[in-house]
Amino acid sequence: MKKLGIILMASSVFAMTSCKDDPSAAFTADKSTAQTGEVVKFTDNSTAAYNHVWDFGDGEWSTAINPTHVYYDEGDFNVTLQVTDEKGETSVFANTTIVVEDFLDELREGDQEEKDAVALMMTGEWDLDDYTISYNGVPTFETLNNESGIFYADGTILQEDGQGNKSTGYFSPINSEYVSLSFVQGPGGIYNIDELSEDRMTLVNTYRDSSLPSNVTVSTLEFSK
Repeated sequence: MKKLGIILMASSVFAMTSCKDDPSAAFTADKSTAQTGEVVKFTDNSTAAYNHVWDFGDGEWSTAINPTHVYYDEGDFNVTLQVTDEKGETSVFANTTIVVEDFLDELREGDQEEKDAVALMMTGEWDLDDYTISYNGVPTFETLNNESGIFYADGTILQEDGQGNKSTGYFSPINSEYVSLSFVQGPGGIYNIDELSEDRMTLVNTYRDSSLPSNVTVSTLEFSK
């Protein structure tokens, strides 16, 4: 009887241990809605997981534990995580949908009144105080030949460098948050209006390499009157 009791006890412990060690896949995402080109971060919350296979729903996959992913097309994408323990048992979690919206569509939402208000605020003579480029979070300070510029209400920019040389640039408000800049000398592109007041203007452009989404370049232009 004693031997039988020991065998039964051992079997119970083994059963409890086996159940406890079964893998269970789970994860969270830092956002459920993203813009095209925006980084989405995933956090693994699985238990007893030895290997991970992520399917991001757009034909891309990863075996990282806590991956990041960039979607370049709009749509609804179902994200699946499959985990496997050391014994080969698997568990699948597929309960997260990332809704990706077209970044350019977002930029086109501004009405004319909104654009006119931004153009009015930007109109005037501005001095370029700082031009900073950050590569993957490491900043470098750049010098532009154009040290000052007059922003006109019609969208033109008359630039002048320290030697008195003049050139023409252009700006076009997209909405209350974004403006398109084009310079003869200097960084053009779509800039986020980080600050815009009577005497300060800070514009930020964020660029992600489509072939290397983790490579992020941020250009910052800081103006004052």
